[in-house]
Amino acid sequence: MCFDASARPPIDGMLEHVESKTFRVELAEGRSMAAFFAMSKHDGRAHDRRAETRLGARVILLPDNRDVTPFYERFAEHLASAGHPTLAIDYFARPLGYIQSQQVDMRTVMQRIADLTRDGCYEQLHAATKELIGLSGGAVTKVVAIGFCMGGRIAFLASQAHFGLAGVIGLYGSTEAILDAPGPMKLAANLNAPILGIFGGADAYISHEMVDFFEEALTRAGVTHEIVIYPGAPHSFFDVAYEEHRDICADTWQRMLGFLRTYS
Repeated sequence: MCFDASARPPIDGMLEHVESKTFRVELAEGRSMAAFFAMSKHDGRAHDRRAETRLGARVILLPDNRDVTPFYERFAEHLASAGHPTLAIDYFARPLGYIQSQQVDMRTVMQRIADLTRDGCYEQLHAATKELIGLSGGAVTKVVAIGFCMGGRIAFLASQAHFGLAGVIGLYGSTEAILDAPGPMKLAANLNAPILGIFGGADAYISHEMVDFFEEALTRAGVTHEIVIYPGAPHSFFDVAYEEHRDICADTWQRMLGFLRTYS
């Protein structure tokens, strides 16, 4: 598990010019998923083509396995403040306004993950992309997925061409098989959109060797990519709680913004 209810993005800056809302995104067969959308108030003129051109890449934000906690709401608002309208999605169909405030045991976490299907996650991604484009102006072609932990893994998989994304960013996302589902490393030949992968060198769950194998697979597949490993950084280091890694967090944020500028 990554970010609990007390976690916050290690990003400086005020957010008074950002507006946000929580709502439901419709899926097939009467199903829906909760989502959190943030956009700069200065970019709210959705049908003004001049305003559209000032917006950077839109972002689909893919949380870890704890749902859309306050961490992701604030992170979405920081992205919006930087000119990137952002839609964070909840894979688990929680009620609107739900916040996971309690510690969850690993058995519960694994059961949640087991209940998810790849087709279901892919459906959510497609629906989120369509919704995001509609919310932030309509005629938009540049959408980037950013994911953390489980969401980072999903972001890597979203590099596949049928998602139509301009790029993906994954922070400490697993690259190997989980519950017999092939991971991004095995599916590297199917990946297409540019990838920025960010990992901690002291991650207890993702070894340096696993990251190296993933990078080699991307290179063989001809996928445009940048892999960054921060020595000494643990899993989930991108949090104000890790004051000793503040410089690394600042560099991570700038790398993400640079990637979004490149693929806007």
